[in-house]
Amino acid sequence: MMNATAEQTDIIRFDYTQFLGVSSRGHRWRFVDVIYSIAPIFATLWQQELTEARSAEQILWESALDQLSSTHSDEKNLLKLLKLAKSQHIKRLEVSLPYVLEAEQIATIVDGIEVEVLGTHDELWTVTL
Repeated sequence: MMNATAEQTDIIRFDYTQFLGVSSRGHRWRFVDVIYSIAPIFATLWQQELTEARSAEQILWESALDQLSSTHSDEKNLLKLLKLAKSQHIKRLEVSLPYVLEAEQIATIVDGIEVEVLGTHDELWTVTL
C-alpha cells in the first residue's frame, strides 16, 4: 500500500458528508473484488499495481469505506478516520463534516488519538496528525 508522506502532499481532504451518503448504500463490488474471489493471486498483484497509482486521498477514501460505518457514531468514525490517516503517514487532514460538532464530541475524538486540531471552522476541520 502506498503511504502518503509530507513530500507527496501538503494536506489531504476527506468529505465525511459524502462518505455518509456513499457508505449508507452498502458495499459495492469492484472488478478487482470479483477477480480476487476467482483468482486471488492475480487480484493481489493487480491490486498492488492499482495501489501504487492511486493518490493518498483515494487510498484514505477506500480505507474509510472498508473500515468505517454509517451505523456507528460520528465520534467513533472520525476517530477511526484519524487513525487510518495516521497509519498512512498523512500529516495534515482536512475533514468536511455535515454539521458542527459539540465541544464534548471534539474532546472525545482528540482524547482517543494524539492529534492537534488546528481549526474547526463550522463544518470544516483541519487536523495535524
